[in-house]
Amino acid sequence: MLEGIARGERALADGKVVSHDEAKDKMSKWLK
Repeated sequence: MLEGIARGERALADGKVVSHDEAKDKMSKWLK
């Protein structure tokens, strides 16, 4: 799970995530 979160943070840092809301949606899916 932590690896998935780290990948998400890296994607955010790289500007690959369109918006903060989209990022939160992805995070909520990973955390389930």
